[in-house]
Amino acid sequence: MASFLKSCHRTFLDQVDRRDLLNYAESLRKEGLSERTVFTRWIAVMTILKFHGIRGLVKRGDTPRYAENEPEAYTTEELA
Repeated sequence: MASFLKSCHRTFLDQVDRRDLLNYAESLRKEGLSERTVFTRWIAVMTILKFHGIRGLVKRGDTPRYAENEPEAYTTEELA
């Protein structure tokens, strides 16, 4: 939540709007964080807002996306 408060200068949770959340995701990207980390932190903030009854701020497609890469398997020679 501390990183969200750096990018959003609202006093109360009910003042947070869609633009604040989009700016938060963009600020995380500017810090050089991976898309997976941006997604994880976005979900954490959305969970806190939902817990406090604040819903419907974002539109479909606003949630950050990330590509999950397949791990590279060791070959038999590498295992030996």
